[in-house]
Amino acid sequence: MSTFAKFWLIIKSYKLPILIQFGVFIAFAVALAFFMNSITDDEFQTLTDVNIAIFDRDQTSLTQDFITFMSETHNIIEIEDDPEEWLDGVSWGAVALVLELPIGFTDSLLSGTGDVPMSYIADTSSMNGFLVRGQAERYFNILSMYIAGSFDLAEASTLVAQSLDSGIEVELIRRENEVDLMGTYMFYRFLPMVLPTIVGVATGGVFLALSKDDVRRRIESAPVSYKRRTMERILACISFGLLAWAVFAGVSIILYGGLMFETWGLIRMLNALPLIFIGIALAFVVTLLIKKRDMLFTTVFSIVMVFVLPAGITIDMDMMGEQVLAIGRFTPFYWYTRVNEMLTPGGYLDWTLLFQSIIIQIAFASAMLAVGMVFSKERRQT
Repeated sequence: MSTFAKFWLIIKSYKLPILIQFGVFIAFAVALAFFMNSITDDEFQTLTDVNIAIFDRDQTSLTQDFITFMSETHNIIEIEDDPEEWLDGVSWGAVALVLELPIGFTDSLLSGTGDVPMSYIADTSSMNGFLVRGQAERYFNILSMYIAGSFDLAEASTLVAQSLDSGIEVELIRRENEVDLMGTYMFYRFLPMVLPTIVGVATGGVFLALSKDDVRRRIESAPVSYKRRTMERILACISFGLLAWAVFAGVSIILYGGLMFETWGLIRMLNALPLIFIGIALAFVVTLLIKKRDMLFTTVFSIVMVFVLPAGITIDMDMMGEQVLAIGRFTPFYWYTRVNEMLTPGGYLDWTLLFQSIIIQIAFASAMLAVGMVFSKERRQT
């Protein structure tokens, strides 16, 4: 029997725990999809009296009109202009959202480039911050539409307020898309915690089984070259990883439909692809250090969480200190998260960042494999 066939035979014997891991995350994703879809247009439209803070660096008539509009429906709270105070205000519930309109924001909006977006810090313990941010983004989205229609700035600002008050149909469609985009963002946000773990545990279990003395001796005594056995093992690992990736991509397509075939949806799926190589590399290194399968899940998941914690996955990047983010830059999931954050509603596509993220993730996996191969070679020589 070939190494490739042995690989899938062992995977089949572990199908129950693998299916459980798939099932847990898919159940979470389905629940999340229903939760996001339960956020109705009325909730976006009628949410009022939320405590928010706005810092206007641009100081233009456009930003002032926006602040006036927001003050009519929400409570504009004054807090100290310091990032630490912003985090404290959000963390302790003094404000649900802090918005910052940077210098150049108006010129960026009027030119249509969108290269100077507004930034925000939101309270993650409730949906109010997200909903108010959605209102702010809709305001500027509709304003851009009127400006593109050759209305002057003053008239466009007046029409935006009237449009939002009347709830015109085009805006209802945009709200639905925003909710769906946020749903896909949440689905793929937590994928680095799951996909590398599943791939790592499954392929790691195969590595442990194939490394048993009796199995290893039978394999080595077979009339198959070492190079061919290695290539078959690599092919088997990649094929399982692609299958795992395809399952999650398929679930996201089922949940969010045609949205996943738009540019941003395809990029989310592409950005998740290097995660399978990280899982394979992790399995290879871990199985050089442990020999018992019952330690495999704990070890793999613990290492994955070490990568996850400073990467802005469990905690928003905006709420993490610069020192933590500096550490996160040396983990592959930080770059994955950068791309996923880029694809949120109101974000702007940066192709350079996308390719940089993919290259760094694959380079990280390659480095892990290289280290593992050095240890493996030394062990064989010993």
